[in-house]
Amino acid sequence: RSDTRLAKQLDRAADRDGDIDLKEYNAGLRALNKRDNSTSE
Repeated sequence: RSDTRLAKQLDRAADRDGDIDLKEYNAGLRALNKRDNSTSE
């Protein structure tokens, strides 16, 4: 039950802030990918 409650809280927070955490996480992954690709060439 607490997992369900936490999931709902996180969903509401994501709706409010436009999923900024996910966008920042994805930007970090893109930067890592770019760095890895540039060092392997």
